[in-house]
Amino acid sequence: MATCVLLHTGQKMPLIGLGTWKSEPGQVQAAIKYALSVGYRHIDCAAVYGNETEIGEALKENVGPGKAVPREELFVTSKLWNTKHHPEDVEPALRKTLADLQLEYLDLYLMHWPFAFEQGDNPFPKNADGTVRYDSTHYKETWKAMETLVAKGLVRALGLSNFNSRQIDDVLSVASVRPAVLQVECHPYLAQNELIAHCQARGLEVTAYSPLGSSDRAWRDPNEPVLLEEPVVLALAEKYGRSPAQILLRWQVQRKVICIPKSVTPSRILQNIQVFDFTFSPEEMKQLDALNKNWRYIVPMLMALFRPLVHHLRGTMAAESTAAAAIAAELASADKIEDDAPAPSTSANKVESLDVDSEAKKLLGLGQKHLVMGDIPAAVNAFQEAASLLGKKYGETANECGEAFFFYGKSLLELARMENGVLGNALEGVHVEEEEGEKTEDESLVENNDNIDETEGSEEEDKENDKTEETPNDSILENKSLQENEEEEIGNLELAWDMLDLAKIIFKRQETKEAQLYAAQAHLKLGEVSVESENYVQAVEEFQACLTLQEQYLEAHDRLLAETHYQLGLAYGYNSQYDEAVAQFSKSVEVIERRMAVLNEQMKEAEGSPTEYEKEIEELKELLPEIREKIEDAKESQHSGNAAELALKATLVESSTSGFTPSGGGSSVSMIANRKPTDGASSSNCVTDISHLVRKKRKPEEESPRKDDAKKAKQEPEVNGGSGDAVSSGNEVSENMEEEAENQAESQAAVEGTVEAGATVESTAC
Repeated sequence: MATCVLLHTGQKMPLIGLGTWKSEPGQVQAAIKYALSVGYRHIDCAAVYGNETEIGEALKENVGPGKAVPREELFVTSKLWNTKHHPEDVEPALRKTLADLQLEYLDLYLMHWPFAFEQGDNPFPKNADGTVRYDSTHYKETWKAMETLVAKGLVRALGLSNFNSRQIDDVLSVASVRPAVLQVECHPYLAQNELIAHCQARGLEVTAYSPLGSSDRAWRDPNEPVLLEEPVVLALAEKYGRSPAQILLRWQVQRKVICIPKSVTPSRILQNIQVFDFTFSPEEMKQLDALNKNWRYIVPMLMALFRPLVHHLRGTMAAESTAAAAIAAELASADKIEDDAPAPSTSANKVESLDVDSEAKKLLGLGQKHLVMGDIPAAVNAFQEAASLLGKKYGETANECGEAFFFYGKSLLELARMENGVLGNALEGVHVEEEEGEKTEDESLVENNDNIDETEGSEEEDKENDKTEETPNDSILENKSLQENEEEEIGNLELAWDMLDLAKIIFKRQETKEAQLYAAQAHLKLGEVSVESENYVQAVEEFQACLTLQEQYLEAHDRLLAETHYQLGLAYGYNSQYDEAVAQFSKSVEVIERRMAVLNEQMKEAEGSPTEYEKEIEELKELLPEIREKIEDAKESQHSGNAAELALKATLVESSTSGFTPSGGGSSVSMIANRKPTDGASSSNCVTDISHLVRKKRKPEEESPRKDDAKKAKQEPEVNGGSGDAVSSGNEVSENMEEEAENQAESQAAVEGTVEAGATVESTAC
């Protein structure tokens, strides 16, 4: 079997490399020397590991002309740290790495994380309260600066680390030098199958860090599963006469996933590379595949995300991944994680004294009430606090946290839409008096939130920004520029993605019907975030994943199926895939007609008043003309080219109030035209999204994972972040979309999530 993979650059990258993260000072040099002597030709480094100088001494002694290893046979990877994301800092950072490693070039240079810390030599710049100070530099700017390193011959290939699938596509959208590798946590408990497929389709190879798990973590749960002790792994180890570690590495190698196991023990270093002389059968590979439970060893400290949203996200929307806080804790002072990551607005003592479950339940109920009333900022705060309390008690990836993270992400999505509506009106010159009042109230709520964590922006930093103290971006913040508003919007979308992505992971690993339906709803919301971000391919993937789960658990006439088919139709339409759009809209009609037939039968059999059945049937009847109109528009677009395409995109956000507002005012969480209306805006404009009707309106106490989106404030139509004004013509829609696309290309930001925050949120501290 081949021991290397071929990168799209033409380079051969060894499938097994030596990881150097957490290698003790004084030991890594000897480990490198021994590894090279037994055949390793791949070394993985990073500036923030703090041991590149020691590694350089080993390379100087063993690599080069007349030495044990010719330079051209060695593949060396290093990573750009978060404090060096400013374009002017990228090349100096690389040159320091090269000097420390005593090399003339790197074979691969990765962007370590999709967010930036404040510039400087301190790898973890902190505020007075211990939280990390972030910077506004977007990773796309950093990537463009990294591309110049290839042109100068300092780097042979570029790549990414801890990016999720959406962030990868974001980089690809601007890249002239395409990334060759993605490095993420990956092992049988976290197989990353979807992410690997995503990368392979785009020409990226995947490197797995922590391929054997990470049992030496400071926050290790004594009750967590131990990968090296899995019965399947032990049985295969006995069968093949290998160590459990070799079984795990062989599984990865057979999947063509690169591994960088870390060790400073000679016997283990040797064992880890001896995985190319045996092969698993397809059945044995399936047994190992079946271990996947989306379990992360490098657990993201999600408390980091619980911080004031509106202020801190000015210019830092690219900074969030659900793994953010684990970095500083793991690399700077792992033994202080518990001390440095208190829950927001809740001291450790207070958490202990509270009946956490009862308090969290109250907060979730309060958040639902705020959603119904249309007070989105208050809903965000309530869900955020609930997630914080549960995360503090159970751990951020515990099953108990799934519902809180889901609703937190859902409310963040609504907050982003609401802010989009404010921005759209500002762009169109619409005077919105009371929207400013809402913003002020939101800011006040945010400023009163005490959320802190070791690796995220702090409340104090936010207040300092508002007071024009300390940070270099004060003038921008004071001016409340248009760019600031756009970045704030994208920031909430990024956070929404990460929270929903984590919720999806938590629910998917549970086998109950309720959890699986929650996972489906998380996929649906992730699809909506993707549409909002104009990433229609990703949206289709999420909606299809939602549909797959729903079809397993729901009856064929369930309204949720109709909604998902409809959302798929919209996504396909936006992506100019009109055949698929017609098919999905038609299936939505079929489900609705099936539902009406069932209701008619139930009405005949029911005793007493049939009012409830009649009301739902009338609601469903109102939907059919709208959906059939979408079908006709899509069919016309198949034959009419660009003009019809513009018309379709216009009609996707046009509707009548009577046809799409159910009694009671409930509405959906749709990506197409769902902005919170301003008080001064026309009420004649209403969403075409059928979610609020497809999901039967329920009382708050009847809330369920399949019906939770029924209760939303009525929202105004817009096209993916454009203005809240009515669409007057296809050309106007096109212009607005193009303008918004340009704006989002400048400010689109990073999280799902793999945890699979990425979805995965591809997280961790490595």
